[in-house]
Amino acid sequence: MRVQSEMTGKPRRAIPLLTRLFPSSSSFIAQAFAKYLAAIKRLSILNNNNNNNNAGVPRNNISNETTGSSGSTSSTGSNSSSSTTSGSNGSGGGSNRHSSMMMMMMQSNNDQPVSNKQKRLAILYLVLIPYIKSKLDEWYKRESDPINMLGLNEDDVDEDDGSIRKPLKKSIRRLFVKVYPYINAFYEATFFLYQILYLYEYTSYYTPFLHIQRIVLKRLTRQDIETHNTTIANRRNERLAVVRNWPLPGLFIPIVSVLDSVLDYSKFILPASVFLFKSLEWWYSENRISSPSVPVPPPPAPPKPAVGGLAVPQDKQQCPLCLQPRTNPAICGSGFVFCYPCIFNYVQQHSKCPITYIPTTTDQLRKIYETM
Repeated sequence: MRVQSEMTGKPRRAIPLLTRLFPSSSSFIAQAFAKYLAAIKRLSILNNNNNNNNAGVPRNNISNETTGSSGSTSSTGSNSSSSTTSGSNGSGGGSNRHSSMMMMMMQSNNDQPVSNKQKRLAILYLVLIPYIKSKLDEWYKRESDPINMLGLNEDDVDEDDGSIRKPLKKSIRRLFVKVYPYINAFYEATFFLYQILYLYEYTSYYTPFLHIQRIVLKRLTRQDIETHNTTIANRRNERLAVVRNWPLPGLFIPIVSVLDSVLDYSKFILPASVFLFKSLEWWYSENRISSPSVPVPPPPAPPKPAVGGLAVPQDKQQCPLCLQPRTNPAICGSGFVFCYPCIFNYVQQHSKCPITYIPTTTDQLRKIYETM
């Protein structure tokens, strides 16, 4: 990593002092604190450089350029951020003032921009893998629910003799519930470890996905921004030259110019549009809740027990089926509460409520939680 010695010289001299103050077992804490001091020094130099740049003083060469052995502070999606930001400031001054805050992805072996293949792989890592992980998280949350862990699903009961069966699918679900927490912990710990190592400059890769692709993050220089702006301007001039050869060029040239302006300010228009849409959605939802158009109807009367049905116990904490204090309470479609295993087995066999004889299926049972 090419970094000016003045940026890291003074903070690194604090390591011997800190190692003398801390025991040998805490040397990592001392080094981490020294890295923290180095980061503060680097930020102060960058701020002074930005102030000098705004005042017209020539800029010092203190940018952090990554060559494969160190990293620069950024996020994973800096490639698209740098291109859109520099493209929107094609007129000049504004982009140069913020050049030190823009990043781009470079190949660590030859310091060249990423190829199209690497861009496609980046989309795969940034979109597809997080999507698959979110689906696995939802599946684990659903399968680890206490109701599913009881093994009382309809698929677990043989319709012929009523015996409990253990299909291969159920074994796979149980294995997934046991193994996935370790896989998820390894996944999250890997990302956390990479970020810690990247923060203290022990690695040049911010995420393991960037490490697999051998891509590092590099700060954009003034020359990179000017080159990008020149490329954008040349493309627009080529489009305008093509439009001038069309019929009625005076009609299409303003349209192309407006589209280019929309693309320039899209990074501001899109967040503002989303914020405006969500604000309107919240406003109208609050108005509907505060002033309903029709009054809320009263709750229906409870159903009456059927002739021959079970009697409702006097103690509200008892289950009408087992006459014991309820465990894992669940409500039937008729509104009465039972133990979940009791009502599940009864509805599985009779397909009706044991008190009112109202037709009921196991899908209509709902688990409830009581508060003391």
